[in-house]
Formats: sequence, structure tokens, C-alpha cells
Amino acid sequence: MRAPKLLHQYALQWKSAAKEVLSHTVLFAQFISLLHLTDSYICSPTLVYGPSMLPTLNFTGDVLLVDKLSPLLGKVGTGDVVLVRSPENPRKNITKRIVGVEGDTVTFLVDPGRSDRSNSVLVPKGHVWIQGDNIYASNDSRHLGPVPYGLVCGKVFCRVSLAAMFLINYLYNLNCLIFSVFLCTAWKLHACLRYSFNQYPALETVCLLLPSPL
Repeated sequence: MRAPKLLHQYALQWKSAAKEVLSHTVLFAQFISLLHLTDSYICSPTLVYGPSMLPTLNFTGDVLLVDKLSPLLGKVGTGDVVLVRSPENPRKNITKRIVGVEGDTVTFLVDPGRSDRSNSVLVPKGHVWIQGDNIYASNDSRHLGPVPYGLVCGKVFCRVSLAAMFLINYLYNLNCLIFSVFLCTAWKLHACLRYSFNQYPALETVCLLLPSPL
């Protein structure tokens, strides 16, 4: 009679701990899924730096909020500052301003640092013409040619202030906290099972037949 009673007590203890771990796991998974969905398809922060967008953006770097929906909805046009996947290096994103869209004729200085010679280009269908605000130090459509619209990752709509950066940091820390709670709960379950095995060694043999929550 003692063994079935001990097994029943262990099963109740295991079930309670497993439910707690499962609830935290579901919460963590939902939070991560929401972050991934937001970052991939709605809005995400990005750090940009360099001289190509002076004086609009700082040389030492700015944190920008990028709208990911606008390119998907065709809401990107002339004058917008956009995040573009580099045609030369797909792993790199560049920040430029759209100067022309399909059907536009764009006139630009070929080499503004050395001469005033200009050239005109008709932007083909499904492409945009991008340039940096600092035409003297920008690798853009003047060198790359018209860029396929599909490489436009998002439209910049906000430069993040110091207060907003603190908020982003807070959300990041909250994400880490939730993950830590999940790990601590899983460890507590593990410790609980180890305690049960130490108190009742016979249970460890029986538990090999039960599914593990970890």
C-alpha cells in the first residue's frame, strides 16, 4: 500500500510542477512570437551611422524606427528615407533617400567632388532611385543604378529620443527577465524531482516510465 501512495504523491507533485513550467513556457513563447512578428513585419529599431546621410542623420550614429508595412503596401515614395538591402552585400542594410520612383527621370551629378557634369536616367518599372543626402560621400544609385523595389525593407519614420531608448532597453530587460523566470522554474522542477528521488529511491525506477516535462 505504501508504494502506490508514494507514487500517487509523486505524480501530483510532478503534475503541479509541470503545469507551472508549461504556463511560463507558453507565456515566454507568446512574447517571443510577438517580438518576432513586430520586428519582421510591423516596426523595428535600427542603428545607422556614417557620413552618407549628413546632415539629416549623425555621423556617429542614430537609432531609427523603421516602418516595415509601408513597402509591403506600396506606401513608399519620393522623399522618403528608407532602409534598403544592399545590392552589393545582401547581409548589409543601407539608409538612403528615395529620389525617384518608376517612370521618373532623375538628373544627378556624376562626380560632384570633381566636376559639374550631370546625367539623366529613367527609373525602370519596379525600381527606385536612392541617394544619400551627402552626395559627396554616398554609395548609392549613382554607382549601383536603380534599385529593385523588393530590396526596400522599410521606411524610416522616427529618430529615437533618449527617453525612447530607455523604453527599448526596458523592454529588452523585461524579455530577459521572463526568460530567467522560465529557467528558474524549470530548475525548481528539476530540484523537486531530485529531492523526491533522494527521499524515495524506488520512485526513480518507476519514473522512467513517465513522460518528462523537460
